[in-house]
Amino acid sequence: MEMRSTALTVISILILSILSGCLGIEDADSDGIADTDDNCLNTANSEQSDLDSDGLGDACDEDADGDGASGSDDAFPLDSSETSDSDGDGIGDNSDADRDGDGVANDEDAFPADSTESTDTDGDGVGDNADTDDDGDGII
Repeated sequence: MEMRSTALTVISILILSILSGCLGIEDADSDGIADTDDNCLNTANSEQSDLDSDGLGDACDEDADGDGASGSDDAFPLDSSETSDSDGDGIGDNSDADRDGDGVANDEDAFPADSTESTDTDGDGVGDNADTDDDGDGII
């Protein structure tokens, strides 16, 4: 029964596609969606998905998830809650317990975005690895 339903759907789409050409209905990208209803006029996308509901189909939307980061600037193009992955571990920075991948959890890391530093003993804003006087006693 399911195969018959699928076959009927495919045949219906094929017939509509053929008729749309005969009836003068324009479909510039040949995806079976009339240009008047197509959310990507020049990119075939018969599913018409629009993740961020901006009226522009995901197939041709530079910022499909609507998070403000587009193209190669968005490490997670279909997740509006994430845009970057500083340590390249596949977990977005917003969800990553160790954003810089240095082995020290963000909440314990004085420099959670710098994998070369994690402590600042004297609290001067300079990590101990780069601080010539890391205990702040004035003796180098």
